[in-house]
Amino acid sequence: MDTDLREAIYDFITTEVEGLRPYVSSSDLGNVFYREIPEGVSDSVICVFQELTDRPDLRDNKDVRIESKYIEFTFYAGNRSDLESMVKKLRTAFDDCESTLSVPGYKVISVRWQATRDSLFNETDRVIVEYKIRLQIEGE
Repeated sequence: MDTDLREAIYDFITTEVEGLRPYVSSSDLGNVFYREIPEGVSDSVICVFQELTDRPDLRDNKDVRIESKYIEFTFYAGNRSDLESMVKKLRTAFDDCESTLSVPGYKVISVRWQATRDSLFNETDRVIVEYKIRLQIEGE
């Protein structure tokens, strides 16, 4: 995943989604992570995000370069109620946030929810929320 996009998403959700906390120090790792959960994290709710693919947009043409990024947020919690509450908070903040999500070097065209799935994972509830973010490279 592009570093600027990863940092923009991390900054956005740790600022705009109540209950999601950024890294503070080695003794407070926060509860939002890119791709994997480090050892020693024991929060009531944990969020892991990653890019699913980097497929080209079929509507690209030589004059306008549009990139589509598919982002997956996976939430883990021991308490189903906490999990559902956090997913609602993410959806409230992240759905259609193109006017407030800022990615250096890009114009954010759209942020669209794609799917939500849930499952039981090692005695912990898990919910996966997928988004499609369309970006236009600035200056093109």
